Amino acid sequence: MCETYEKTKMLEYLTLLIDMDEILVHYTKGV
Repeated sequence: MCETYEKTKMLEYLTLLIDMDEILVHYTKGV
């Protein structure tokens, strides 16, 4: 259970990073 929780947190973190990257790319292109 703990291992699954860790993996879920990792996935959430990675998704957040990808989202941030997308936002940054759109922002830099918009400017």
